Amino acid sequence: MRFVLHAMLLSFAVFLAQPRVVDAQANVKQIRLTEKQVQGFISAQKDMVAITRKMSAARDKPDSQLNQELKAAEPVEYPSNIDLVLQYYDKIEAALQ
Repeated sequence: MRFVLHAMLLSFAVFLAQPRVVDAQANVKQIRLTEKQVQGFISAQKDMVAITRKMSAARDKPDSQLNQELKAAEPVEYPSNIDLVLQYYDKIEAALQ
């Protein structure tokens, strides 16, 4: 689960690093990614798509297996990162498609 969280955060970082039109209010700092980070992002795509689909399907109905997996997950080291990902989740999902 920690790998999945790391992959999601890496996906978000890659999303932020992509060139795009930025409005005057957004002050986004771009970062240079290492080859290892890019390879990690690419290798995590298959798992990320499966998890995203599973999460989308679980929105409408409770999934006991998913709940068990979430309860078994390790505590998040930096909870503020979760808030950041949730804030931009719709944009991340669109970028992965």
